Amino acid sequence: SVVPRSSSSSKFRAGTTGRSNSLQVYKLEDYIIVKMYIKLRGQDGKQSVVTVSKTDTIVSLKSKVEKEFGIGKSKQRLFFAGKQLEDGYKLFDYKINVNDTVQVMEKPVLEAIKDSDRTDSSPTKNKKAPAEVPCVSPYFTIGDIVDACDATFGAWFEGKVIEIFSYPPEEEIYYKVQFSHTPIPPTLVTLKDIRPVSRNTIPISSLKENDMVMVNHNLECPDERGYWYDLKIERVVNDMNRTTFVQGTLFAGVDRTPMQDMKVIFPDEIMEICESKMIIDKTREELDLMQTEPTFKRKTAPLCDKCKDNPRRKCKECSCVKCGGKEEPDKQIVCDECECASHIWCLDPPLEELPQSDEWYCPDCRNNGEEVVKAGEKLKESSKKAKMASSNPKSNRDWGRGMACVGRTKDCTLVPKNHFGPIPGVEVGTMWKYRFQVAESGVHRPQVAGIH
Repeated sequence: SVVPRSSSSSKFRAGTTGRSNSLQVYKLEDYIIVKMYIKLRGQDGKQSVVTVSKTDTIVSLKSKVEKEFGIGKSKQRLFFAGKQLEDGYKLFDYKINVNDTVQVMEKPVLEAIKDSDRTDSSPTKNKKAPAEVPCVSPYFTIGDIVDACDATFGAWFEGKVIEIFSYPPEEEIYYKVQFSHTPIPPTLVTLKDIRPVSRNTIPISSLKENDMVMVNHNLECPDERGYWYDLKIERVVNDMNRTTFVQGTLFAGVDRTPMQDMKVIFPDEIMEICESKMIIDKTREELDLMQTEPTFKRKTAPLCDKCKDNPRRKCKECSCVKCGGKEEPDKQIVCDECECASHIWCLDPPLEELPQSDEWYCPDCRNNGEEVVKAGEKLKESSKKAKMASSNPKSNRDWGRGMACVGRTKDCTLVPKNHFGPIPGVEVGTMWKYRFQVAESGVHRPQVAGIH
């Protein structure tokens, strides 16, 4: 490809659309040869532009990197589009086009490790996890009905203490609580996230400023029913001639993030917070009350908006994504990518038991290991690419050095492919240096078809 020496932009006008329609005439000596180029970027941010051909080998590219960055070939690691460029391939094999950037990295120098250092740095996988040791809590016992803060929703839910233990030599006590609002496995909480269940409502006439109460609030839709949070009262309006409302600072999440000026939508359902009290200071009636279920359940927003937490209704949103059944939740497995649950027998192929690995991905989200090219591996063989003329090893023609085969770097989305007529932003009389720029602008999409 050739361009005029006086032209510095990526496109130039051959004529004007207004006063003059004459074409500019360039002499042959005004033209220079333009070749394909790519960018090399080092770890320090330094960039260098080099002239290459699509048929150049990776070895020849490493020679240019050595000249530009002073890094030996054996110490170079070249990356493009998530792949490490390996010897024995060409730039065409990695689909490197004009103006693409290749990342240059230098292999670190590894010093010899002494035997004493190798024995000291034993693998962490050989270290055993600390064991759970049952213990006695001075505040709660197994079977107590409590309010616990769920880390997922950041709200307080009713539950029951089913286990109390610690991890020696740590002194902190952990409580395993089974929530009553959901059949999910029990969760672990510490003393700051657990307290006796709230049983009593407080009338508005008894509320005053700076009182700490528990209210129902929906963080996403304030006008609808939500979950239960702590609230510090700042303003109470209880006038027969005015609207009754309570306003204050809401504390959400396990870190108790304050949210100012939150209005209580259900002022008749404000609950009293029960502070944790040591067992030795409790009366016999209080101990019996801790083991007793509340006479009424607090109203809470359903976890699933589709089935409204109806256990008899099948739902693919909150249950098995295949059959929608809610039976045997302990046999359901959740994908770590899409977070959809599935029965192990509903999968294709079905599983006989739950996998022991920490991470699991469903067939739709799982990556095919055979298609992933890891660092140091060869590219996957492609029958389509093997039949192309560019893959013929007997051809010595260097077809990849010019600008005719560089390929598009972007696609035109302003007009459809079959568009006929004016294109926004393209003036009449516009000319381009290269064929691929005509395709990028949307004037003529096929790069190899005739332009008339």
